[in-house]
Amino acid sequence: MDLNGIVITKVVNVRTITVAKGVKRQIECRPHYGLSFCEPDGGMIIYECGGKQYLSDPGHAVFLPQGQTYTLYGLQAGHYPTIDFECAPSFSQSQHLSLAVTEGMGSILSDYAQIKKLFLFNSDVFHVRSLGLMYDIVGHLVANNDQRKEGLILKPALNYLEKHYCDPDLTVDALAAQSFISVAYFRRLFESIYYVSPKQYITSIRMNRAKELLSSRTISVAEVGRRCGFDNVYHFSSAFKNHTGYTPSDYGKQYGQQMI
Repeated sequence: MDLNGIVITKVVNVRTITVAKGVKRQIECRPHYGLSFCEPDGGMIIYECGGKQYLSDPGHAVFLPQGQTYTLYGLQAGHYPTIDFECAPSFSQSQHLSLAVTEGMGSILSDYAQIKKLFLFNSDVFHVRSLGLMYDIVGHLVANNDQRKEGLILKPALNYLEKHYCDPDLTVDALAAQSFISVAYFRRLFESIYYVSPKQYITSIRMNRAKELLSSRTISVAEVGRRCGFDNVYHFSSAFKNHTGYTPSDYGKQYGQQMI
């Protein structure tokens, strides 16, 4: 199970924990679920449970399961905002989770600060607002890690593309097959991560390689096109000009290396 099915019912405690370098602590049967972050100024903790290790640093948050006994090691001194909370009985996650935070940590820490303020002042709206902010935090973490997992799905296709971009018969269907997913899902997933279509991405790789070859001024335009996946020099010339604003010949003259 992961955090997609989490049902939070109550925020129990909100605090920032300071951990010094070299500290070793054992936590016995943790009474509540927890989320722990690391402030951007640095710090590193390794949580160890059941022979597995989980990283907490400025790029990783850690989910702490209820009822588990574990050990933490302070590898670098730092400050760790931590939220303890309760969940509905339907949610049961017994393993620690180290959750990559590639972006959005500023928003997460801002939500944490609001929860802490509400908690300290015992506001009448604490319960409702803290739950809303908690789901915002969880939403950031899930989105970051779902995208990371999805990126791994595309890795075989990207590896294949790197080796076969020069093949004029390369298709999006062939790339999707490398990742063992449908073409429709491949296109949608690719665009959600790279913000361009697979076809545009292929063209970009080919054009960047063409620029390198044209700059060397050692081979013909037709040969550059062939090495970049175009079996027709006129098709290559047209695609290159649409992409760069230059004809291949003009680009070579403008940016080619001076021959000695």
